[in-house]
Amino acid sequence: LGSHYWGRWADRVGRRMAFNVTLMIAGVFGLTAAASVSFAMLVVLYFVIGTGVGGNLPVDGAMFAEFTPKLERGRLMVLLSVFWSLGGFTVALIAWLVVPGNSCSDDEDCTFEMNMGWRYVVGGFAMLNIIAVLTRAGLPETPAFLVASGDIDGAKEVLTRMARQNGHPPGSEIEDRIAQLGTQTTVALESESGGGSCASTKELFEGRHMYLTTLLLWGIWFCTTYGFTGFNLFLTKLLEAKNIHSENLYRDAFIYSAVGVPGSVLGSYLVDTQLGRKWTMVISTGVTSVCMLFFYLVNTEDEVIVVSSMVNLFSMIMFAAYYTYTPEVYRTAVRGRGVGVASGLSRVAGVLAPVVNSGLMAAGVGILLPMVFNMAFMGVATMCMAALPIRTKGRALD
Repeated sequence: LGSHYWGRWADRVGRRMAFNVTLMIAGVFGLTAAASVSFAMLVVLYFVIGTGVGGNLPVDGAMFAEFTPKLERGRLMVLLSVFWSLGGFTVALIAWLVVPGNSCSDDEDCTFEMNMGWRYVVGGFAMLNIIAVLTRAGLPETPAFLVASGDIDGAKEVLTRMARQNGHPPGSEIEDRIAQLGTQTTVALESESGGGSCASTKELFEGRHMYLTTLLLWGIWFCTTYGFTGFNLFLTKLLEAKNIHSENLYRDAFIYSAVGVPGSVLGSYLVDTQLGRKWTMVISTGVTSVCMLFFYLVNTEDEVIVVSSMVNLFSMIMFAAYYTYTPEVYRTAVRGRGVGVASGLSRVAGVLAPVVNSGLMAAGVGILLPMVFNMAFMGVATMCMAALPIRTKGRALD
């Protein structure tokens, strides 16, 4: 819900407002969740938090892409995903340090005061979201959105400010080029784009290549999320079936998250090589699927850590590549909703995966079939990636 609504809203009123509002939703309701007095209250609050987090994904991708130059965009977009990995790494580390010593087990008479560990973690990171909004109060709207919306003067003002902050003095060549914004050529391009506020979702399917690309991207986002979420949620069932028990879950989560960081860094290099976005996606998704197969063969806790870390390493390359590709392939007028719909479908997959896997396990089919099911979705995603007709490396944003 959040990804679809906020993606559309960002295309109508701008990236800046949607970005700040989604962060504030996650921050305010995250702080409230940390003070929950019942499980039902926590579930409701996390639903609201999810609308903010889900909405922020399409908005921040579109916003970041529109602020970066085309020659550096691929590397910088993927480096953005490095910070997502670092975020997961940081959360796992802090949870490992804070939660065990400030929690009580189910068989104890557990009071509110005895079970503060998870509250410290949730509340602390929620506060960081609020601080991020307050410290970014001066963040401007993207020039690409302003041009698409017809606000040429606003776009010139933002670009001039950016030029000054990057050391270009008044009267420089850069400022001369900014002054040319709004000429007949630019206005013609803007008229052709239809403007940000008037664009229709139908433009996601404009032309044979865009029609195919949009359908393939929907399949990619849905299938990769289903396969990856299904694997992670099925992990505990598989370990139970093999009688493998972890001695330190927080340590394992920390290692798993830490491996994702070099995956994102490697992805930032690969997307600007001859592989580009497309074949970086294809190879990393295929290898992720193979690693899932190896997981069926593990028999010890150390093997679990190694194989699951490999899954996370290559999946982070995969996510980084198509998180970069998706906002690049759409025009400014529909970029937010293009990423938003794809992200919304991935959330649907994230809900379906545990339901289907649990249903298969309850039906007594064993552990192999659900694992094959997850791998099959990753395989379909790999084929969708290989079929993408548009290459975005080095391409200017429309």
